[in-house]
Amino acid sequence: MFHYWDLLQRRRACFGSKLQTKRKDFAETTNILQDLTAADLERAMGQEVLPQKIRTLLDKVYAVGATVPGSAASLRNRRSELQGLVI
Repeated sequence: MFHYWDLLQRRRACFGSKLQTKRKDFAETTNILQDLTAADLERAMGQEVLPQKIRTLLDKVYAVGATVPGSAASLRNRRSELQGLVI
């Protein structure tokens, strides 16, 4: 049962994930994403200090998977909603 739930959650994550960036950073983010390869990501996985273009990408992209229930982005959105209701 839990394996099935995990499979469904991963499927929702794949189909519901979106990258968001600010308009002023859109061109730079697009160029980085086009130049980024799987080999770049594999090399960066084992390093403590990330390459410049991956660090820049992580700084410019600020929401991923906000529509996936239980994801970090959806929890952050829910927390913001609750704080807005309390304040």
